[in-house]
Amino acid sequence: MPEGNSQLPLDPVYIYRCNNRKRGSFKKRTESKDSPLALLESTGKTAICPSCDFPMAVVQTKYPEKGLFKSPNIGEVGLYDDLPDWLTNGLDDDTIRPVTLTTLILCIALVLGFPARANAQQQPATVSLTPGTMLEVGFSPGGSARKVVLDAIASAKDSIHVACYEFTSRPIAEALIKAANNGIKVSVVADYKASLQRYSLIPYIEKHGIPVRRDAQHEITHDKYLVLDTSSVETGSYNYTSAADKANAENCVALYGVPYIASQYLADWQKLWNESR
Repeated sequence: MPEGNSQLPLDPVYIYRCNNRKRGSFKKRTESKDSPLALLESTGKTAICPSCDFPMAVVQTKYPEKGLFKSPNIGEVGLYDDLPDWLTNGLDDDTIRPVTLTTLILCIALVLGFPARANAQQQPATVSLTPGTMLEVGFSPGGSARKVVLDAIASAKDSIHVACYEFTSRPIAEALIKAANNGIKVSVVADYKASLQRYSLIPYIEKHGIPVRRDAQHEITHDKYLVLDTSSVETGSYNYTSAADKANAENCVALYGVPYIASQYLADWQKLWNESR
């Protein structure tokens, strides 16, 4: 993770919400001291709604010992309510809440003045949003997109959950293998057909002991994202391939310290994992 701000207090209480829009239990909430990762490790599943057995996601996090109550409810996207003054100056809560993640990222991009794509080597653009929350953006060609991915992998302390389409990038494969060798739990869901292509490195990382499942339930599994320690996410158009790095016009973003967003991605990843072989 790029250099950031102070961490949030310890010992949070997680508030989970049912996401089953087809049942009366939709938006039903329950509290737990177990994080999404702890539940995944102890039960093999993310939080499950007791009423309908549908995956639940974190929508709020309480820190009782500090009297804090973090409510990531901006347009149901998941960034904390206490956004920096330079983004919210002069706006009331009713104005702030409808902001979507895409709009927020575009506003930050305009403030930072992201450079146009070029073949010259570029560095990712980084901005701190709130204490413990950071965003890093990169593009390709130019190398900054790949660096965002490598920074994200290097930031992991406990786990990396990968969902991918094509995977031919040797640097990213080696970074995942290095993380696994350092004791970090790395698991990969890959597109079935793409993983069988000649230059796919999915068999390579599998041979190095990383658990892999191949998803054949969809026409293509076009995801490309990482969930890091159940609190951070990397995602975007950028496939983990040499072509995405050197030839294609791509983008990616890493969001650090956003457990609500991470829980949404982790629930999706768990669904893909369960349906794959």
